[in-house]
Parts: sequence; structure tokens; C-alpha cells
Amino acid sequence: MKANATIGAGDPHLFLVTDSIEEAVALIVEKSIKQYGLRPENKVKPFKWLFERK
Repeated sequence: MKANATIGAGDPHLFLVTDSIEEAVALIVEKSIKQYGLRPENKVKPFKWLFERK
């Protein structure tokens, strides 16, 4: 993408390519949830009829 000038030279740090779910979740938590102090509006209660657990 840099070679085709579709992104700037400093842009590669703006995205993450990974096969690790844990690494992706950690990035989301660090760069959005913690950075902006986000919190869920309401806690979602599990559906007993779907055999979901707390």
C-alpha cells in the first residue's frame, strides 16, 4: 500500500494484522475501551433457555 501511495509512510502503525484473538481483543481494550473510559450501558443478563452462564 505504501508503494502505491494509498497510505502514508507513517500509517502502518494504525492497524494490526493478527491471527490471535487475544491480541486483537487486547488492542481493542487498550486503544478504545481504556483510552476513552468506555463502559457498557447495561449488563446483559444470560438467557437461561439458551443455557448461557454468568
